[in-house]
Amino acid sequence: MLAPPDTFAQLRALAWVSPLLAAMGSGFALRAHGVEPSSLLWNSMGGVALLAALLAHLSIWASRWGTRHQWVSVLAAFTLFVLPWSVMLTPRLQPGTPWFSIGIIVVEGLALLSSALVHVRLSRVDPHRQRLKWLDCEIDLRRHRIGQVRRPGDGSTSLVAPGVIGGLSVVAYLLIQAWLPQAGLIVLGVAISWALGLWLCLWPLGRALGQAWRLRQIERQTGQHFVSEHLDRLTRERQASIIGRWWSRRPS
Repeated sequence: MLAPPDTFAQLRALAWVSPLLAAMGSGFALRAHGVEPSSLLWNSMGGVALLAALLAHLSIWASRWGTRHQWVSVLAAFTLFVLPWSVMLTPRLQPGTPWFSIGIIVVEGLALLSSALVHVRLSRVDPHRQRLKWLDCEIDLRRHRIGQVRRPGDGSTSLVAPGVIGGLSVVAYLLIQAWLPQAGLIVLGVAISWALGLWLCLWPLGRALGQAWRLRQIERQTGQHFVSEHLDRLTRERQASIIGRWWSRRPS
């Protein structure tokens, strides 16, 4: 299941990271598919950024990080991030035709749905138990809480600093650019972006969607909604801000 970050500062970063990445992805994808710089392009990017910002602020200030949050977050990540970044380079392979991009969208959509169905079956429910341990979370059926499973090594400091990783990535890109012709570099970029999008659909997004699907079935039976185990902490941190206090006074 999708869980809030360990610190509220990390969660608040969604307010600018999410609309920035969504606007960039949509802009690059539209431009690559023939939309010239015009009011249509800028309005589309602005609309996508506004939608991403709204969803990000709901996650920060209002969401209970329960079943509904899982559904909305997965579908938003799929449409606003995965798809644009997966198809932004495909027109360079086949200029003038959108069929390759459409094919990637269809494949990733089917991958997301198939993965969700598989994880629905994997997320079994034993009515005789009060706690269920799934792949990455623990479900408290009595308190209707979604807990996060911490495996050995989670949260530990990386052995390689992010700056070193970034530097090595730049060096690797320059070497690949020197060795491969322009056409080969484009093929490599398309393959990497599509493979990353496909992995997101098959694993983290499909898993979260399938688990939320299963929890929604339990909610229909019990009439109670599941919320994150971090909700109490989030509520306290939200109350420290004027925005959080304003959201808390609004009806659920």
